[in-house]
Amino acid sequence: MKWLLIFAICIGTIAFLIVSSNKNNVCKSFDDYYSDRDKNPNCYYNPDHELEVPEIVRRHGYPLEIHNVTTDDGYILTVFRIPYGRHGNTTSKKPVFLQHGLTLNGGAFIIMGEKSLAFMLANAGYDVWLGNFRGSRYSSSHSYLNSQSEVYWNFTQLNRVRTITRQKIIYVGFSMGATAAYIYFSVYPNQMNIDLFIGFAPAIYAEDSMLVTHVVTIWPLVAGPLQYLTNGRLYPRALLPQSLYKLICFPYPIQIKVCQIIEMIYFGFNYEENDPETLPVTLQYNSDTASVNTVWHYCQVANSNKFQYYDYGEIGNREKYNSSTPPLYSLSNVNVENHLFYATNDKLTTDKSVRRLFNDLPNNYSHKLHKIDDEHFNHLSFVAGKNAHRLVYQRVIDFLKTIGKT
Repeated sequence: MKWLLIFAICIGTIAFLIVSSNKNNVCKSFDDYYSDRDKNPNCYYNPDHELEVPEIVRRHGYPLEIHNVTTDDGYILTVFRIPYGRHGNTTSKKPVFLQHGLTLNGGAFIIMGEKSLAFMLANAGYDVWLGNFRGSRYSSSHSYLNSQSEVYWNFTQLNRVRTITRQKIIYVGFSMGATAAYIYFSVYPNQMNIDLFIGFAPAIYAEDSMLVTHVVTIWPLVAGPLQYLTNGRLYPRALLPQSLYKLICFPYPIQIKVCQIIEMIYFGFNYEENDPETLPVTLQYNSDTASVNTVWHYCQVANSNKFQYYDYGEIGNREKYNSSTPPLYSLSNVNVENHLFYATNDKLTTDKSVRRLFNDLPNNYSHKLHKIDDEHFNHLSFVAGKNAHRLVYQRVIDFLKTIGKT
């Protein structure tokens, strides 16, 4: 690994000296990146990696509303609304709430250009809402992020969407976004805000996950110092300045592939799903702060092999739950139809984990499992894969029409 890093730095330095004057940052094929990108008609400049969500949405020609939602404990969360598609408000379909995964934000659903899930849903006539977890760049108010309890999993955003649209919501959650949905179902079974749940690689159990195994091993040693040093906010690239990251990982495909090795080991090798036109943008954009204690909560779930509340330790648990151990989230409270999408090459949320979740759901609805028909598709492919629009997003839109969720 050390030699790979040295190799990437050397290549990056050479690349910087040769092409640092190039403005164009994306090309239609990986071979085009080795040309003079400013003179190559297959290359162009995509500014999305430097823009905020409102700028990206408007740049692509979509309407946007910004809603600031205040939680009971004073946290301000920003929710973005794309009420309809580029061709105007011709239909009035159901609201769809998209919730991102760990170390991401709502922008993960718009960063793939016209192949983005949010834009495809809007063009299909849906009222699209982009949620943001507290701790991301689109939340504010508290300088210290304490998310040890159910306070972190606040669902004020769903209440706002329901109030404004006066309709039940189709909830789409990726990874941790799906975790939040199941906590909602468990804790608030009588709040009828959600009409249908769609989970992309739902992160509930951690069966045979190498990443989770490694994190569970080291996290008890590093969680305390990280909590103190970061005020509870964990930023994956904090130790590597953005300028150095760009030098090491761009602009040539060989550099990008070297920089992807670690994530490929833990999420599933999948160079085939790299999209030359969007990869430089998604790699730079898809990184945001996360809660240290949220990671610790996942570790606890993985270690106990149970979908449980946060574990404060025996004394803390007795004060919080009146029990020496944390209670379990009750999946028996799930009261809507579930559609779970999984990939066999997903090394984080494995097919075994998703099947276990599916089997734990109550039989009161016709829940369905959806396998991705691509052996290379991995965890991150759900939000950054070249063929996600065809293998997942269009499939979702088609079955929503089939089951009458329009």
